[in-house]
Amino acid sequence: MNVNTGELFRMSPEMEKELARRFSERDERFKEMFKPVPVEFSEEVEQELNGQDRGLVDMTKGTPLVKWAKSQQSHKGPNRKQRRQMAKESRRKNRG
Repeated sequence: MNVNTGELFRMSPEMEKELARRFSERDERFKEMFKPVPVEFSEEVEQELNGQDRGLVDMTKGTPLVKWAKSQQSHKGPNRKQRRQMAKESRRKNRG
């Protein structure tokens, strides 16, 4: 599953190896974006896929699968430098 977009894929081991080979130069990015779904969500995954090999999960739902995917997302909030720069820019704009 792509935890950032909600794309859900049914992957065979061969397909997983092929994708890993294609993205080997960007291996870390690939690992951050695509996570194997834990077994406890298998019923929900089958329901979302509905017999297809690909599906899209609505990331605005409050289902356990969506909550898990959101917890696995790689993007984080702004770091110290970015916060400092935003505050500086905001102060500059608000001087009037």
